[in-house]
Formats: sequence, C-alpha cells, structure tokens
Amino acid sequence: MIKAKHCYKPKVEEHFSNSDPRRMWQGIQAIIDYKPSNSTPATIDAYMLHCAVSTHGRLLAQMASQGVCSEHGCVLSPFLYSLFTHDCRSVHGSNSIIKIADDTTVIGLISNNDETAYREEVQHLAAWCADNNLLLNTSKTKELIIDYRRVACTNWKRVLMVLTGNGRYTDPLATPANEAHLAGNLPKLSKFSVTEINRRLNSYLKFIFVQEPFKRLVSAYLNKFTRPYNTAFHKLYGTKIIHRHRPDVGLNALEKGNNVTFREFVQYLVDPQTQQEEPFNEHWELVHSLCHPCLIHYDLVGKYETLQPDAQTVLELAGIEGTLQFPTSSKTTRIDSNIAAGFFNQISPDHQERLFNLYRMDFLLFNYSTPEYLRI
Repeated sequence: MIKAKHCYKPKVEEHFSNSDPRRMWQGIQAIIDYKPSNSTPATIDAYMLHCAVSTHGRLLAQMASQGVCSEHGCVLSPFLYSLFTHDCRSVHGSNSIIKIADDTTVIGLISNNDETAYREEVQHLAAWCADNNLLLNTSKTKELIIDYRRVACTNWKRVLMVLTGNGRYTDPLATPANEAHLAGNLPKLSKFSVTEINRRLNSYLKFIFVQEPFKRLVSAYLNKFTRPYNTAFHKLYGTKIIHRHRPDVGLNALEKGNNVTFREFVQYLVDPQTQQEEPFNEHWELVHSLCHPCLIHYDLVGKYETLQPDAQTVLELAGIEGTLQFPTSSKTTRIDSNIAAGFFNQISPDHQERLFNLYRMDFLLFNYSTPEYLRI
C-alpha cells in the first residue's frame, strides 16, 4: 500500500502543479481513469470541468450546512481548495491575499495616509465570502498595523535608515523628515511571506513607544488640524468633523475643513457613529488596538516622556549603543500637562468622561494616571 501511494502521488501531482484548468481536469481524469468515447466532442472537457466544479461546489455547500468537512489527507482537498478559491484574489496592486484555509490574511501597503485601496480589499473579500456561502468569523479577525505615529516615529526611521545603509547620511538627524518617510526606504512586514513575518516576530528585537493618551491626542490635533500644509487631513477628516459637529457652518469651512476646533475633534472621537463608519486613524487610534501588546511580545515598551533614556536602552539591547546616538531635536515641542489642560478646559465634563472611558485601557495598560485637570 505504501509503495502504491508513492507511485500514485507523482502521477496526480504533475497535473496540479500549475493553475491551468485543463491540466487540472486531466488530473481528475487521471484519478478516476476517465476515458472519453470517440464520439465525445473536444469541447466536452471544458464542459465537464464546469460540471465538476458546479457539482462539487453544491456538494461542499451541502456538507458545510450539515457540519461535515472533507477528510484530512484526502487527495482532492488541496485541489478543491485551490480550485474554489481561484477567483479570490487581490483587486489592488498594493495588496496581497495569502490564502490559508482558516487563516487567510489580507496584507495592504498604506501610503500617504490613504487607506482606500486596503479598505476596498477587505470589503471585496467580505463580498466574495458572501457570494460563496462563507462567513467571516469577526471574533477571530485581527488587524495589525505596524507603524505608530506621533511618538518619535521619524527619528526612529532615521536611525534605522542609517543602520541599514538605506540613506545618504551617517547622522540620523541629518536625514530630512520627508526622506525618512519615503516608501521603500525601509522594508515592511507586508513584503514578506507569512512564514517570514512570524520568524521576524519571534526572533527580532521588538519595541514600541507610547505617550500619555490625552497628550497624544492634543499632539495629533495640533499636527493634523492646525498645520496649513496638512490639507489631506483637512479634506478627509476636517470636512467630515465640521459637517457633523458644527451647527452653523460656512461654505468655506465645509469645503476646506481647515479650522476644526479641539472641542469638535473630541466630539468626533466620542461619537458612536465615527467608529461604526470606519476605524480610527492611526494617529488617534487606541494604542492597544493599534499595536496589540497582548498578542505581540514586545521586548521593551518605552515612553515618550522618558524618550532619551528609553531609546538608549533600545540601542543597548540591539548592541549598537556605541554606533550612533538617538537624535534629539531642539525643534521638538513637547505637550506637557499644562498645555493639555488648556485644551481640555474647553471640553465639558460629560465629554471628558466619555473620552477617558474610550482611552481607559491605554491609561491602564501603560501605567498612566488619570490627569488631574479632568473634571470627572
């Protein structure tokens, strides 16, 4: 029996080594010893392949509804899985779909804060599942975004570019900020296979830097809604916020979205409709949802408040503390408690409490105290 299996295996596999439907049909013929009669027209092969797919599709749908699955080790299982998921493919060049029976992964490259292609990819996959009588198990679905903004992200990219040689500079601070964020300068996890991603997550030095949640919100607001050059954020988020949370709005503000107030920004964050429509942007997303510290075993969790000594510890753990120094910039404006208090004094106690409840887990996980200036 064992010898027969070894002989039979290459006979079948040689027909399934590519995605040509005719070769696959020949593989089925090899399995079932199908021999067409002399009167069978040449086009019958394609017709029978269509019939086989339709028949097996109905059979599998019936088996699934009865809680029955194909037997593990069945020679047809890999073939049928490949055949029935053949049209489940990415619709955007910046995305990839890695198909594993119960752990399919969508990988998307998000550039210039534009998540449109990635979001459309997820919606397309959900639609494909619905069309093929499959259900997405949302309780097991996870989204991992590897890019944490507003916590010295630019300086860390500068350091990595110097270490990898993917820059023109040997001093991290000499690297222009826009060059540090250019796509392709640093490899992303999405460029690797699932096996390589897991290998890196299991063996690489992993660290994140966090900031007191409300100081981070004030920093994000100032950077994204008060800077005249951030027109993309004004258009994408500012117009939406003003339309929804400003009763008497002028046409100019509604069109440009460039004068969002901090009060309107907070109202937008605590509005249940906001997260029902789309996930938070990474600049104000909850850190535990963004970086999954309970799923990824980080070697170090640094804090923006103690950035320099914590950054030095990262360099020491990586064994490169003598190679370079983490850059410090006199241009950096730190949001301290007094600055944050000035913004939160504009917010009603009710909205302060709702916002604190929203970000409570970040306060707890990263050991931040409740701000004294809150009136809750």
